[in-house]
Amino acid sequence: MKHVKDAILALNPEFVGRVVDVEQTILFLRAYFMGKGMSESLRALGYMQLHHEGQTRSDGQPYIVHPLAMASHAVSINDANITDDLIATLLLHDLREDAHVAISEMPFNVRIKNGVKYMSLIRFDDESKYELKKRYYNELLESKEATIGKGFDRYNNLTTMSASFPDEKVRKNVVETDWLLLPTLKRAESLWPEASNLLHLLRVSIRGINDVYALAYNVKLRDENFVNAKGAQDYSILLTQAV
Repeated sequence: MKHVKDAILALNPEFVGRVVDVEQTILFLRAYFMGKGMSESLRALGYMQLHHEGQTRSDGQPYIVHPLAMASHAVSINDANITDDLIATLLLHDLREDAHVAISEMPFNVRIKNGVKYMSLIRFDDESKYELKKRYYNELLESKEATIGKGFDRYNNLTTMSASFPDEKVRKNVVETDWLLLPTLKRAESLWPEASNLLHLLRVSIRGINDVYALAYNVKLRDENFVNAKGAQDYSILLTQAV
């Protein structure tokens, strides 16, 4: 069966391996951080570059295009919750999971370390994949930086995954976003009402892209007031199979 990804690439072969201007983005962010006095983000920028050096994403681009894109997106939003701690968390969020840097080794404050900790997907030996995902999204709410950071993380991945993920991984992300992430962002609005506008913006932006993927990849999404136990079981099976 022909993948949607293959059809996209047939029309746009230059998409694969398309490299973001990493150096220009770093220069922009460095100048922005210096101008705003964001010392943690400035240090995180260099620390992230060092520890992701040599790593690439599935589309062949340098790995750091992902955290750089997240940070660039965040600083473009005029909101008081786009803090130094949040931006540093975005830049560092994959170091534990993908670069195997221990949280205790990171020379950053507790809020940033907790943000990285709760954004990292670490599976316990006795957990099923579905149990892992449920625990992960519940624990995100232990950290404001992690919760908002996951919104930026998923938004960025949604904008790029059609050209780099196999179909089943795309479907998994669509279901996981619909059933686990979007309700988590909604719950976060009551936990941090001062961030409700930003969380709402992330939620509706993510939902819009996710709905398009659901149509393209023939994924049935849950109803807004989804409570059906059989439906929940169906979703848990799909999550377990696709993770």
